[in-house]
Amino acid sequence: MTWRKLEPTGEFVSRLIEIVAETAIESITRLLGHPTNMRQRRKSEKILAFLSVDKSYRDGLPIIPAESRVEKQSILRRIDIVVTIARDGIPLQGVRVTAMSNVLSDIVTQPEPTDSKGMTSFRVESRKGGIHEFRLTSSYPEFDHKPIAVSFGKAWYESKFYITAYNVCHEDDFRGEPVDSNGLHEKHRDDFLFSGKGVCMQGSGQTSDGRYIRITNPSDLKWENGFRRITRPEDAIFEYGLGGAFRPVEEGVSIAVDPKVIPSGHWVSIERVGIRRADDIGGGIDDHHIDVFMGGGKEAMQEWAAQGGNIGSARVLYLGRNQGVNS
Repeated sequence: MTWRKLEPTGEFVSRLIEIVAETAIESITRLLGHPTNMRQRRKSEKILAFLSVDKSYRDGLPIIPAESRVEKQSILRRIDIVVTIARDGIPLQGVRVTAMSNVLSDIVTQPEPTDSKGMTSFRVESRKGGIHEFRLTSSYPEFDHKPIAVSFGKAWYESKFYITAYNVCHEDDFRGEPVDSNGLHEKHRDDFLFSGKGVCMQGSGQTSDGRYIRITNPSDLKWENGFRRITRPEDAIFEYGLGGAFRPVEEGVSIAVDPKVIPSGHWVSIERVGIRRADDIGGGIDDHHIDVFMGGGKEAMQEWAAQGGNIGSARVLYLGRNQGVNS
């Protein structure tokens, strides 16, 4: 039989040197009273990922993209999650991970490989409220991280809003004689009810005793030339209450909105105005425009002017169906 001599490969030699080095270090550490195992230490050097919310846009809350629109009473929220990856505190470049959400309907834009600082990010868009949890996966067996939980409740509108105000007519601003009318129990000023500046034209108004009334049959009314007054006051039918597109409007509560931007009945917090509910719409209210209901009469608009008047560019925070409950 002929025996053939086997030459050691480069890999074999490298591993042999590594084993000798580890054995030497372990022997020295035992002599020094530090029973550290090199293999265990190397295994403990995990690749760690740290997740955080991108806070470059106000408070780290989700944003509502400028181009998004309401669908089935739900809004689209978007948030960016920053990922930092390191081993033993040293940033790792070129690491690729996959981001996942516990909400199946979430749209997750996958992160690029980490940069020289060990950083990358991923974006999530969702129409579902509540708490969403995000985690990562990696091909590295020593990879580890803590998932991050994010609330998809409150959210900043990315676009700023144009804020105006509106009122209804008030009986105290008229000088006509009190008259009877269909549907109302008390007499009210004639021009307040039937003139082109009164309830029949505006649709609603506030009486001297503070109650709101509205016209129920505006399409049945005929007007004099110039819309100065209806021709037959006996045709007008009134009722108590103040109408709104979605619910009766309230002073200090209601706003008119574009329901494609703010869902009907939902709450928002408006810069310089406060918390308001989307109860109404308006013919001139389109896109990122909000009209604040101030109540009845000239004094209501004077109050608006005293507060600073129209706001050309206001930040608006979406609060949800119940003023901040995840929805």
